[in-house]
Amino acid sequence: MERSQSSDRPRRIPAVTLALITAALYFGREVLIPLALAILISFILTPSVQRLHKLRLGRVPAVLLVVILAFGGIGALTWMMGTQIVDFAETLPRYEQNIRAKAAALHGGGASVLDHAKQTVQHLQEEIGIGSPAPAPVPVPRRGTPRASLSAPLPVTVVEPADTPLTILRTTLFPLLGPLGTAGLVIIFVIFMLIQREDLRDRLLRLFGQGRLNASTQALDEAAERVSRYLLMQSLINGGTGTAVGLGLFLIGVPNAILWGLFAAVLRFIPYLGPWIAASLPVLISLAVFPGWEKPMLTLGLFLLIELISNNVVEPLVYGSETGISTIGILVSAVFWTWLWGPVGLLMATPLTVCLVVIGRYVPQLQFLDVLLGDQPPLPIEAQVYHRLLAMDSSEVGAVLESCMKERTVAQFYDGVLIPALILAERDRHRGELSPERQEFIDTTIRDWIDELAGRTAREGGAVAVERLVCVPAHDVADELAGHMFAQLAVRGAAPPVLESGMARTETLRRLAELGADQVFISALAPFAYTQAREVCRDLRSHFPKLRIVVALWDLRAEADRYRRRLTAAGADEVVATLEEAVRAIRVAPAREADPAVVTADLMKAIHGADLPRAATLLAEAERKLAVESLAVDVLQPALEELRDEAEAGRLPADLAKQGSDLLRQTLFALGDAAPQGQGYRALAVSASEEEEEIGLMVLALLLRRAGWSVVLLGQRAPDEGLDDAIASVQPHAILFSATLRLSANRLLAQAEALHRDYPGLFFILDGAGFRSSSITRLAGVAVKVGDDARDALAAIERRMPPLVFPYAVDDPDSAADVKDRAGA
Repeated sequence: MERSQSSDRPRRIPAVTLALITAALYFGREVLIPLALAILISFILTPSVQRLHKLRLGRVPAVLLVVILAFGGIGALTWMMGTQIVDFAETLPRYEQNIRAKAAALHGGGASVLDHAKQTVQHLQEEIGIGSPAPAPVPVPRRGTPRASLSAPLPVTVVEPADTPLTILRTTLFPLLGPLGTAGLVIIFVIFMLIQREDLRDRLLRLFGQGRLNASTQALDEAAERVSRYLLMQSLINGGTGTAVGLGLFLIGVPNAILWGLFAAVLRFIPYLGPWIAASLPVLISLAVFPGWEKPMLTLGLFLLIELISNNVVEPLVYGSETGISTIGILVSAVFWTWLWGPVGLLMATPLTVCLVVIGRYVPQLQFLDVLLGDQPPLPIEAQVYHRLLAMDSSEVGAVLESCMKERTVAQFYDGVLIPALILAERDRHRGELSPERQEFIDTTIRDWIDELAGRTAREGGAVAVERLVCVPAHDVADELAGHMFAQLAVRGAAPPVLESGMARTETLRRLAELGADQVFISALAPFAYTQAREVCRDLRSHFPKLRIVVALWDLRAEADRYRRRLTAAGADEVVATLEEAVRAIRVAPAREADPAVVTADLMKAIHGADLPRAATLLAEAERKLAVESLAVDVLQPALEELRDEAEAGRLPADLAKQGSDLLRQTLFALGDAAPQGQGYRALAVSASEEEEEIGLMVLALLLRRAGWSVVLLGQRAPDEGLDDAIASVQPHAILFSATLRLSANRLLAQAEALHRDYPGLFFILDGAGFRSSSITRLAGVAVKVGDDARDALAAIERRMPPLVFPYAVDDPDSAADVKDRAGA
């Protein structure tokens, strides 16, 4: 019994807390409404105050100037609207005759129908015995009562007392005290919020950000940015819409066009209902003013045209995804805040809900707010696909998969959608929760999609010529389907053979011998087929010692290092987790070797001759004929350095040198992007702020990544900027500093000494001509200098690195888990 009570307690606490918060919002609305209005107005005015402050205007004068201009403009608009309302009230009686005529026309057209309906009802009442109530009997006058007294009542005159000064104050001034007091309170709040903005921010962080300072700061920044931009953009759009409405009504001839334009601008702040209310008033006025139907129809068409342009062109272009609220979330928030705070709540519903959605995104206990109200998909895309597959709805599955294919390549579609959906199905199948009918439908549907995408994968291409490759499913149909996805992407044109799932082990060995396989990819869904993949790997290694074996353990996430170590011990040459990694792991058929020196000479010759297409062709051929390390170290790096030297010496035009350098750098960047972030050591790479990003830095970062490192390139960074935030986020094992000038190197070296004092476990890698060999001694033996060949430097670095551990303690366990997840990614 105690167990059930304790298990229910976490569910009751949030509900009680939310009920208490809602009650506090309701009963404290007299104070909270001005405070909320002030916060929203301060969001709008903050950018203007910051711009004036940057122009060396003091904080207080900037705030006062912006507040005076803003509330002065609001007051002027209010006064203009009031005068327009008075003018409209004075002129309305002139249109009484026209209103009567239109009402008579409408009544006349439908009189016969109404009379006929009335007679029909009366006849039915008579048939069923329900007659009209009998008229009340006329009272009989008493004998002796004069008949004149009954027929001629005495006139009665009601005389109201004259208004006293107190009555006038009570009826005119007192009702204005509440709104005026609220407005004054809002103005005071706004002024002090803008003046004490940083102090209020720090207090909020102290109150809510204990232990989660990074998440709290991001939440405040995102909420402020979203709300500020939303309100500013909405004010501009509503102002433009009001101007268009006023001008259009003026041209049509509707009286008081300025009033209706102002109404349109103000009422559009109310979601959904505001534009309809703003349009209904001018349309009704046009019906009353104009004798015909032409002008009312023009008025209605004007509003429809403006709303169509605003809703379908302007707002999507300006807002984009700024609010982050779903359509149903906007409706629910409008109803909730209107019920809570009345019309003011309806006006502030969207900005307040934006803040709640952002808070729910960063506070785990309130994540349900982001799920219920946010515009992000409630289910991951693979879960959406699997849900449609379970429903056995082919059309819905096709629609979801078609939408997934719009912005993805086939490899990304397979890696991010189909394989995760297969893993969800395998999980339910292993639990015994998947019926045979659903399993067959899932397998058939996914197989059909793989066949349908065969033509597209042929266009996207893969490796051109590979050694004889065979894909072997580790266990069941799901492994075979994933193998077919890989086979489509592996080779351009004819896909390599994929053996059938469920084949006996001896038959598998016989088929591999018949096909003469040089490399085998074992397809297995993690973690369900891990055991079978290891057994297949052992059998293949024992029967084919020279066979290259790659285990594709799809969606390898948890305990990745343990799986990799065990599969390698079982005989695997490599373990991959995604289709893109698997395609990169394919061993290309041997081609004639290329001489890096000859390739470099040909490249320089092509660039000197301004034949950049020829240079691009040479680079593409070198990528196929040379190892990545050799291409980077022996071709790209010396070619880039030679181009720089010749341009400085004037032997090569500057523009031509820049074009050639851009081509070589793009190739080097592409090699770096293709190299996956490893799961071993982590490093930060920083170059001097006053220099172009150093070539050796990029080459060494590429080699580190290919050696299994995770390298984050911070780019150019001034020494006084500090690296504490980056170190706290990445938790690197090493920092790579690069500088070609002696002065820049000295600055970076001083920064390295300071970091060594703060983080004794850090290792430093010094690259570039600016560093001397003596620089290593200044860092107490925890540094290495990169020489001419980055490959030698890589070997020296890995010899000096300590065992792979997290060097810094993290106070918040959640932050530590996030860092490890980022490092694993």
